[in-house]
Amino acid sequence: MFPDETPAADVTFDGVTNAVIVPSGTVPGLVPDKFSLTFSMKHARGTKDDQKNKKNILCESDEDGMNRHHFSVYIRHCKLEVVLRRESGSKAEFRAAEWRWAIPQVCDDEWHSYSLLFNGVDDVNLMIDGRVFKADERNPEILDDWPLHQSKAGKTRLVVGACWHGRQQAMAQYFQAIECAHRCPEQLQYTGMDELVEGQSVAYGTEQSSVTVTAQNEQQFSKMLQRISYVNTQEKPIPGHRPWTLTATVECAGGKQLILPATKGYVFVEREALPVLSLSGSVTVDIDQHAAKVGTPMISDIQITVSQTGANGDVKDVTSAHVLDYCKVHLKPSRDMDLEYFSSPASLIAALQIDFEHDKECSLPVVVVTVDELYPYSWAEPALSDISEPQAVV
Repeated sequence: MFPDETPAADVTFDGVTNAVIVPSGTVPGLVPDKFSLTFSMKHARGTKDDQKNKKNILCESDEDGMNRHHFSVYIRHCKLEVVLRRESGSKAEFRAAEWRWAIPQVCDDEWHSYSLLFNGVDDVNLMIDGRVFKADERNPEILDDWPLHQSKAGKTRLVVGACWHGRQQAMAQYFQAIECAHRCPEQLQYTGMDELVEGQSVAYGTEQSSVTVTAQNEQQFSKMLQRISYVNTQEKPIPGHRPWTLTATVECAGGKQLILPATKGYVFVEREALPVLSLSGSVTVDIDQHAAKVGTPMISDIQITVSQTGANGDVKDVTSAHVLDYCKVHLKPSRDMDLEYFSSPASLIAALQIDFEHDKECSLPVVVVTVDELYPYSWAEPALSDISEPQAVV
């Protein structure tokens, strides 16, 4: 698949046929000794057979005649591995050429951002979700190699999502479960369009990753900068830092332009706090003998809520946004099979379309299994007594 065949935002990788060949003019020359590479990835562990195969994220290899990998970033055995071979013109020294990071994020089936920072083969660093990976003597594992041998093959091919094998003239070692970073809905937005006056303008760059504003004076410029926002509409934004750079140009009298020093900063995206499921209600039920014989609700005033702590420390009720997988009600010690039993309201269970079963084992007399929104359990509180608190009769 070539980049001009489909928009970058529509590219996915199925691990079988999909790959993107980077046009030769996009990256001048071979991958240099000093560079940085950033990508986002979600990758599952898979089977042991799957783990044996290389899954290339990015690969630069010979275009024709041979299958030499000049540079590649790939997953194998749930490790992030990088190969960077020095070219034939390099000094004939046995030096670092392959790095293997054993990190749990590679196979946890969650989105993570990775940054590889190469400042030469002797100075290589990895950042995960904006944090520097602390290397030790064993991790990453570093393998040395000689420079590539001289050959007549002068051209290479850079591929995303697979590796080109020039000898077979075919793609190999496809990657599955990677998506282009373009699919991540991160962008800059200007929120003051309705406030613009004569002499002011706002222009967006490609994919809204940059915003250019024009103003008549420094007061207007300052106010317009305050209207620029970072927006990330992912359901679970990847934690980490997002660097930004502010450059400014002042047009002086006579048309002369003065470029001010650049200012840099970061937007820190923190991991969202996990929601907290809470059950509340009376823990003691006082009944007489008659009530015990005819049956009585066990926890008639139960309330099930979900709360979540926001970035500012405020606790919000998010019950209506979540679903309940199941509830279990059991006695300890177990009930007397000859004297005690549980009953349940069949009509209400059918109306709410939930699954309800009495466990035959004494240890779990009653199990309520359902996948439903939580909020019905609040407004149907009287009925909840009959659902979640079966009758106990002696």
